[in-house]
Amino acid sequence: MKEHLFKELVNLMEKLEKESGRIVMRKRLAAFLKDCSTEEIDAIVYLILGKVAPDYKEVILGVSNALCLRALAIVSGYSLQAVKEKHNYVGDVGELAATLLKRRETKPVTVRWVYEQIVRLAQDTKIEYKLEVMADTLLHLQPLEAKYYFRILLEQLRVGIQEPTILEALTLAKMGSLDELPNVRRAYHLCGDVGKIAKILYQNGMKAIKEIKITCGLPIVMMLAKPLKSADELIDKTEGEVFLEYKFDGLRVQAHICDDHHVELYSRNLGRYTEQFPDLITYLLDSVTVFPCIIEGEIVAYDYDTDEILPFQVLVRRRGRKHDIEEISKEIPVSLFVFDILLQGTEELLDKPYTYRRKILENTIKQTSHIQIVESHVARSTSEIEIIFQRAIQEGTEGLIGKHPSSVYIPGKRGIGWFKLKRDYQSQLADTVDCVVIGAYHGTGKRAGTYGSLLCAIKDDHGKLKTVCKVGSGLTDDLLEKLPQMFRDYFLETPPKNVEFATELEPDVWIEPRVVVEIEAAEITLSPIHTAAFGKIHPNVGLALRFPRFKRFREDKSPQNVTTESELIDMYRQQPQQKITVSLAEVLAQKMNKRRITRRKKATEKTDSRQKTLDQFLN
Repeated sequence: MKEHLFKELVNLMEKLEKESGRIVMRKRLAAFLKDCSTEEIDAIVYLILGKVAPDYKEVILGVSNALCLRALAIVSGYSLQAVKEKHNYVGDVGELAATLLKRRETKPVTVRWVYEQIVRLAQDTKIEYKLEVMADTLLHLQPLEAKYYFRILLEQLRVGIQEPTILEALTLAKMGSLDELPNVRRAYHLCGDVGKIAKILYQNGMKAIKEIKITCGLPIVMMLAKPLKSADELIDKTEGEVFLEYKFDGLRVQAHICDDHHVELYSRNLGRYTEQFPDLITYLLDSVTVFPCIIEGEIVAYDYDTDEILPFQVLVRRRGRKHDIEEISKEIPVSLFVFDILLQGTEELLDKPYTYRRKILENTIKQTSHIQIVESHVARSTSEIEIIFQRAIQEGTEGLIGKHPSSVYIPGKRGIGWFKLKRDYQSQLADTVDCVVIGAYHGTGKRAGTYGSLLCAIKDDHGKLKTVCKVGSGLTDDLLEKLPQMFRDYFLETPPKNVEFATELEPDVWIEPRVVVEIEAAEITLSPIHTAAFGKIHPNVGLALRFPRFKRFREDKSPQNVTTESELIDMYRQQPQQKITVSLAEVLAQKMNKRRITRRKKATEKTDSRQKTLDQFLN
């Protein structure tokens, strides 16, 4: 098979960006992937996702908006000042490149060549080196190719494709149907690298995919717990017997102790924590008795003088640190509460029941003041659960995790034998809601000069974003002051890809869906304007958070980990019985019909206006 040209991939991205239907996108992508060679397939799937490697490999390109503008000025012939002024009108370096650069006589370049040029940027931190590589690459690209080259560098691809769709398209392309999709998904969940899965599938086929096993050093996509509202529900879900563990408010971590000197720490997003917690690595090596092993637990900030768990906000100061690690480790000591084990020696434990894994864990970890195994309590009645729950709250935890005795560990799944009761489980909502910010509204009065509120969305089962609330409450003055700078690199001229919203909710500023926030609310209510779960509770009505309040940013979560539409519906149904009269439903439906979404029309008008302004400026 011949290698694909970069322009062919760019043409595919152009079509995908304009497409909104997930099934159509999957078919179009599968048709392209079907003809890809083994040598290029990993590069192609990475670039379609707007990256060059899985997150845990930490390939840092070190490319900023300003650096891209400098490279564009070098190649386009415009002065840097002129390029910056034009960028102020366009707001997208990729779009600007497509406008400023002229078509040139060049030999078409392959996807693999462009991929390799991008990877080169991570090999040296010097600005001069990066400018040279970028300028040389641009000289080989046509204007439309340059548009997507810059978007990939800045991780602002906006094509709307994520790992689940890639896995479906790969399966469809190679197998002709989705029958083997569960095997492909499981393989991905065991290594967290979609490029690796694509390479194996294309090179060795489905047999090799089925043979993929846990590898110490490669992160496993974590299993999650489903929120429940009451102890009665928990007893019912676990068939009368449940093992209860404290739910700590910290950073979930998957620790791979490969041997007596090699440890890797991974976050729930499959990013690396290894360099951020060198003290924890030392503690693990002193505590683990069998190599290799993979364990999971919660990192918390800990005061060893008072024997107390410190608030999550204290621990956050250690996350993401690249400098002064030793000093911050002494200032904010940590402890790890371990609750599961996935690998011990040569034995894989994913398919073993909870009770068996628990015994293996106790035989693998030598408990110390820094590494502790989470206590496990058996409960067979709601009164026992409530007693343990109150004790958990008194000891400063968030609540409880309840596990079915025979529950196995299913990577990437939520609520298959694992459930959680948080400290607010007796309130209207069973849990907080994790949302992604997609827009912001200019503030007035005390909030003039910053944002007054943020437009937040959850995702449906197909990855489409649906609005669920506008949140302004809970944002402190200090935080409000930082918001414009925080979102500056994520500004968009048009709505983000795959967003459904009502016109009256259109924000002053559109924001690329990158930042996850945790929202508290009094309850979930029917809404005539929010699009989350639209039509799934009652025709022409969606769901919204009533009295939403910002709780915190969730830097440990990616947009792929936000609350799903089905989870929101479950939370809604767990509330006290919602009785809707026919007349109320009709009123809501009438309001919604008057406020039908006109996103495409408004986006087109805005684009035409912006292009007209740009044309006038350039001429």
